[in-house]
This record gives sequence, C-alpha cells and structure tokens, in this order.
Amino acid sequence: MGVEKYPLRFEHQVSRETALVKYCLMRTAGRMNFEISSDKDLGPTAVRLGPFEKQPAKSQILVNWRMPDNATVQFSGDSWWVGFKTTVGPTTGLTQK
Repeated sequence: MGVEKYPLRFEHQVSRETALVKYCLMRTAGRMNFEISSDKDLGPTAVRLGPFEKQPAKSQILVNWRMPDNATVQFSGDSWWVGFKTTVGPTTGLTQK
C-alpha cells in the first residue's frame, strides 16, 4: 500500500506549511517495512503501525529499512500496534535495492 504527494500541514517555526508526503507500507511474512519521505524536512514525526493480530516483536518492524530505536508495542482495542518517532524529510525513505 502506498501514497504519493499526500498533503500534510505542519508547523515550522511560527508558521504553518504544507509538505507532500510519500509512503509505502509493505507487509511480508513476519515483517513490516514502512518507507516514508517528504519534500520538506518535517523533523521527528510520531508514527503508529498496525493493527497486528498477535503481539509483534520490535525486530519485525523496519522503518526506511532500519529498525526504529524507540519503538513501543501497545495493545489498544482488540489489536496490537507499534509506535515510534522517526525523522521525515527529502532524503529519508529511499528504497533499498
């Protein structure tokens, strides 16, 4: 599943700006990779991935092909979720070949 040029409003210094975000979520057996980038530097951005039927291990989650350092696994509603912060900008989320 992927999206390109998704408009996102964010605060930069004292004004609000619009960035175009691109992301792609790939699920494979036992693993999930989330690639994200934008045309402007968004800085640290909170992300929550899921739902998972069973409790995932942090090592099953990749963000821009790396394990996030600060991931937390949470149960909410009837599903499991993984939350973390990641830096989003023009040079992040470049697909690994």
